[in-house]
Amino acid sequence: MATEELMTSKEVSEYIQVNMMTVFKLARTCEIPAVEIDGMWRFEKKQIDEWLEGRLEAIERSAKTCPHESGNQLPPEFTSVKTGARMAAIERKGF
Repeated sequence: MATEELMTSKEVSEYIQVNMMTVFKLARTCEIPAVEIDGMWRFEKKQIDEWLEGRLEAIERSAKTCPHESGNQLPPEFTSVKTGARMAAIERKGF
């Protein structure tokens, strides 16, 4: 790994457009590929790109399986009989 491939925490925060404290948290919890050298975090750009690609793929997968995507339907807890009865009572009172 050449040193020009390494990024600082600030560079990563600008690159992925998040707060620098978020980058520190992700590094500390091993959620982002990083290495700590003498108390300073360093990131390999290629690994950050791969990590981002994986995150984007996960988001796309979850969007495809989200039950609320089609037709913007309300979640089941908002369509229960009990909730329907409450809404009817509210409507009768003129709210």
